[in-house]
Amino acid sequence: MFKNLKEILLSNIKEKNIIEEITYLCKHSLFLKNYILKFPESILNVKQLLGKPRDKQAILADISKFDFLNFTPQQFCTFLRHKKMEEYIIITYNDLIKNFDVSETTFHLSSFASAVLEVTYKYAYNQLKKDFGIPRDHNGDEVPFTIIGLGKLGGEELNFSSDIDIMYVYGTEKGITDGYKKISNHEFFVKLGEKIFHYLSDRDDIGIVFRVDLRLRPDGEKGALALPLRSYEIYYETYGQSWERMMLLKANPVAGNIDLGHQFLETVRPFVFRRTLDTKLINDLIEIKGKIQHRVDLKSKNEKNVKLGFGGIREIEFIVQTLQILNYPKHPEIFHRNTLKGLKKLADKKLLDEKDAEILTEAYKFLRKLEHMAQVENELQTHTIPENSATFHLYLERCGFKTKEEFEEKYNKITSSVNEIFSKLLENKNYDETSVLFDEELDTEDITLFLKSKNIKNPEKCAKIIKQIIRGNKYTPRQKDEKKLLKLFFKTIIPNLYQYENPDEILSFYEKLFLRRSNLYLIYDLSLESPHFLQKLTNLFAMSKHLSEIVLNNPNTLEFLYDPISPDYTVEKILSLLKDTISKKNIDEELEYELLRLKQKEFIFNIGYLYLNKSINIVQTMYSLTNIARAFTILAFERSFDKLKEKYGTPITVDKNVSDYLVVGLGKLGSFEISFGSDLDLIILYEDNGFTDGLKKITNREFFSKLVQKAIHYLSTMTYNGFLYKVDMRLRPSGSSGTLVTTIKSFDEYHKKESMTWEKQALLRADVINEQSSLTQTFFKIKNRILFTKEITREQLQEIYNMRIRIEKDKGSPPSKNDFKAGYGGLIDIEFIAQSFQLRYGYTSELLKGTNTHYILHFLRDLGLITNRNFYALHNSYLFLRHIENLTRVYQNLSTSKLPNDDNLLAQIGHFFGYKKNAHEKIVSDFQNVRNTVRGAFNRLFAELLKE
Repeated sequence: MFKNLKEILLSNIKEKNIIEEITYLCKHSLFLKNYILKFPESILNVKQLLGKPRDKQAILADISKFDFLNFTPQQFCTFLRHKKMEEYIIITYNDLIKNFDVSETTFHLSSFASAVLEVTYKYAYNQLKKDFGIPRDHNGDEVPFTIIGLGKLGGEELNFSSDIDIMYVYGTEKGITDGYKKISNHEFFVKLGEKIFHYLSDRDDIGIVFRVDLRLRPDGEKGALALPLRSYEIYYETYGQSWERMMLLKANPVAGNIDLGHQFLETVRPFVFRRTLDTKLINDLIEIKGKIQHRVDLKSKNEKNVKLGFGGIREIEFIVQTLQILNYPKHPEIFHRNTLKGLKKLADKKLLDEKDAEILTEAYKFLRKLEHMAQVENELQTHTIPENSATFHLYLERCGFKTKEEFEEKYNKITSSVNEIFSKLLENKNYDETSVLFDEELDTEDITLFLKSKNIKNPEKCAKIIKQIIRGNKYTPRQKDEKKLLKLFFKTIIPNLYQYENPDEILSFYEKLFLRRSNLYLIYDLSLESPHFLQKLTNLFAMSKHLSEIVLNNPNTLEFLYDPISPDYTVEKILSLLKDTISKKNIDEELEYELLRLKQKEFIFNIGYLYLNKSINIVQTMYSLTNIARAFTILAFERSFDKLKEKYGTPITVDKNVSDYLVVGLGKLGSFEISFGSDLDLIILYEDNGFTDGLKKITNREFFSKLVQKAIHYLSTMTYNGFLYKVDMRLRPSGSSGTLVTTIKSFDEYHKKESMTWEKQALLRADVINEQSSLTQTFFKIKNRILFTKEITREQLQEIYNMRIRIEKDKGSPPSKNDFKAGYGGLIDIEFIAQSFQLRYGYTSELLKGTNTHYILHFLRDLGLITNRNFYALHNSYLFLRHIENLTRVYQNLSTSKLPNDDNLLAQIGHFFGYKKNAHEKIVSDFQNVRNTVRGAFNRLFAELLKE
């Protein structure tokens, strides 16, 4: 390859020394070597310029020899790419062969970029002028346009492989173009900016001219591509941030109308340099420094990054820019946009120690040299020392080092000196380290390293989610005020994530919650009222998927974290609140359904939050959930009754009396043992047969059948916000084959003649839901007569025992299914024991006529019917199994009667019980022990009952 290169050079160049020098250059710069091999004539074009530094005017004079304005766009782009490669041969030659000073190299690179921008601006303007004419103001004068160079371009410190950071400024948007196709000035200059960007970024097999970065303009990628001067003034006066102040320190007009460029600098000067220093400015500078410090920590872990790493270029730039901003009000002459010149001015004014200035000057030149030598090989945009590269020996050679040890020694000495000076500037130990997450120069890998350093689990997933939270929706990127709030929230959220096993799940919930802008302000308001609010919310997201999803669907529930409502809900109070919720006039049925479902979720959320935080016990939890369910049930029947009454009139008995009705709750609803996600077991009884008294008459049975159907629809219909409750009516007389409703007299007759033992067990847990009904006392008399006038027979007790074993075999076997309800030693064991004792001894004591299993166990012990041993075996196991049931549902919204297989969920349950280590294993072990304990008590007590 190099033999071919020398042959090419020999045919174009006669001087032997230049041939050797160009060969050396190509040895160290592959991208230039490939270009020379492909376009050997390029050497002839640049030979006479080798070794001569070039400024913008010299480069422009060279380019202007060509009639580029008449090129086609494709020809123009190709022309620019060749000019770039030829200029880079000169610059690289001066750097590698002639050992030009770093400041000369960066100046030459910056001059070339400015010249190219000037030429590109003229070409693009000329192209647009053909179509639209010249943009003019109201006076008919041509509207000027300028390109502001920022960053290293503005400071004349460009790298070999730098992006060029620029902004477009034009005079005024008032006016239009004077061409055949007229467009507004703003449209014209936006199109101009787009063309400039396209021509410079267009790529072919040679490469591109420059990567152009326009994101530093007002509002970044969301902002207009070009703006008039006045808009910049308003933006920076109103919205400008401290990082933009530092960014504008390097602003410099590099192309277009330079007079307009200087007007721009004068316009933004009051924003960049405050007349007086305020606390906010100092704090902002401290925050920027903190970001740099954390960026250093992240970028220095596995590599030497000369820009962002320990003691790197960014630290030097920060020192210079900070001292300029802080001291400018008294010493305006210290300002210079170039870092090296700025260092000198600060030292001359004694605002920077002379020795420190020397150290920083030497360090800057050294680090920039290392940066150039890393980029010149393949024109890659890298700031990392290529220590692991196969060509590292060539890198050391062009940097002037013979050994890696020699390089390491100097590198460590210089970077340590820089960092020492940097660390002393604006010392502040209270810096919020989580603000590093908002550093746009850090990628996901950097954030991952930061999270790892904080011992946060699943850091890769967490980093991606954090980036997405900060970025926002692709259609609605984050506004500045939103980022400000997020920064405030993360200050509390992130440092505490190390405590949790599922931080990625927590952050996922936050991501969904923060999607809505309004939620950010709601959370902010609640945080102001309650300093621990965010910690509570994080705990909730860690604990319960079910409650977290309620929050996401109904953010109003967040207020219950701030101010939980007392769990002592009475049915009357809840019913009153529900009626207030739907009391507005003209509310349609659809809205009524949605409002009630939202309100139910608020109630459920409040109880779930109190339960998980152990503010209420499991018995209180089930009692509160039952009262909520009862209130919604009453409302459903009342609202349905009123609507049917409007259509059919009031149901009247054959005796001409109004026919009342009963809503009877069975199962958990009747026994105050409703758990999260429970169905409602109901039977409906009415007073007597007859007809309604409306214009459209129907039988009472039809009326109350429609009432049941309508009430079930009210409770069970799925809407946008879910449903209230599923209803089960299979426990009515004759089960699924029986009519939906029956008279209370028929109900009594059925149980006298036909009811089986299992139906008596079901009736033990029956309770009237609409207690105001005139039939309530009648029902309880019937229930008392059916269940508690005499003891149950031994045969019936044996039937209950056999039924329990059959249920276990049908639904709970094998034991490995771990069914905590129907399985071996499950809740049905406890319930059947309690019910058997009620049916055996209920006629002897009013205490045994209740519906709640928990209290029945207590009364059995108090009455001496079971021993302490058996009481504690059943009572403690009952509470444990109810916890398992409710925790499984409130954590993951799983409607199941089986112990979960998920180790993470088991661990959560174990943590609720207080286990710190191996929580999932301990909860499984406890479960097996409880099952054995319950079955032991079950066998002992049934043996006693059957023996009697």
